[in-house]
Amino acid sequence: MASLVASGTGGASQVTRSKPAPLGSVTQVSAGGHHTCALRSKNGGTVMCWGSDAEGQLGNNGTTDSKIPVGVKGLRAATQISSGQNHTCALLTSTHVECWGQGNDGQLGNGALGNSNIAVMVRRLTGVAQISAGAYHTCAVLTSGRVKCWGLGGSGQLGDGKFANSKYPANVSGITNALQVSAGGHHTCALLATQKIKCWGQGRYGQLGNNKLSNQDVPVSVAASLANATQVSTGLYHSCALILTGGGVVECWGRGNRGQLGNGLNANHSVPVLVSGITNAIQVTSGAYHSCALITSRVVKCWGAGSFGQLGNGMSTDSPNEVVVSKITDAKQISGGADHTCALLTTGHVECWGLGTSGQLGNDRKANAPTPVVVL
Repeated sequence: MASLVASGTGGASQVTRSKPAPLGSVTQVSAGGHHTCALRSKNGGTVMCWGSDAEGQLGNNGTTDSKIPVGVKGLRAATQISSGQNHTCALLTSTHVECWGQGNDGQLGNGALGNSNIAVMVRRLTGVAQISAGAYHTCAVLTSGRVKCWGLGGSGQLGDGKFANSKYPANVSGITNALQVSAGGHHTCALLATQKIKCWGQGRYGQLGNNKLSNQDVPVSVAASLANATQVSTGLYHSCALILTGGGVVECWGRGNRGQLGNGLNANHSVPVLVSGITNAIQVTSGAYHSCALITSRVVKCWGAGSFGQLGNGMSTDSPNEVVVSKITDAKQISGGADHTCALLTTGHVECWGLGTSGQLGNDRKANAPTPVVVL
């Protein structure tokens, strides 16, 4: 809304524009590579995205970056969203999935190998319960407990017994009781009904958690020491799990060069290690080289790479130990992107922090923020 403000001498006027109101009515936020998307209850499950749009990942029929949220064109009745490196997907009330953005590796699942700046239907897929977009691949848990993946598969991250891409959903071998899937950089992990975790794909940094450093094209079990898991989250080269026992602790494994395993060290681990100082966690999320946990008190704690401010503690330095995100005391959901992090608040508003040079923080600026800023 524009307002006329007197400019002084002569009674002339100039137009000043009021700051947009904070984005509201959000029910889920998902941070991707250099973009972010939000699911809104308004108008029956619409999606808005902001940040980098070079590959069409904002879904608004364009390829221009946006510093504030824009609507995904034609998408309605979404119940869940997931943002990957340069693509985004939404689960619909129909249990189908639609994706948009980069598609040259088949990660849109529509049978084509090209980008789409509007949402397209994933083919040969229905009965979906949960979705996860990775760097260049996407996975879905079906209501049957099976898992399907599509897109880049050269490291085995599709789990179908091949080291090959697929432009259609492929069955992950041997999993029939999955509750949740998380697609990472070049690997994938699934939480099973047994509260165990299986992973597949790239393993060179130990991110499969099976005490080996080799790629796997079918699921392998994370070390037996990990039990009673209730959630799994995969980053670029590491993985983390929320553990029911121990009062909501978190264990991580894989690459640890930036402290993203949270055990006070900058070293890789091919089996899970306990994140120091985290108890009473209710959600974990992994970015490229950092991770965060949502605590029952609704504060957020992060660890790992912090050079862009993605730890949210006002600093731009790495930390191999958990630090508290500044100013957030009412978070209900969190999401780690490549180099930024976002939190959905109990008010239905969103705050983000970290790398912002593509507008992925949604605050009408293209600048980094080492503490949370409000999405407009």
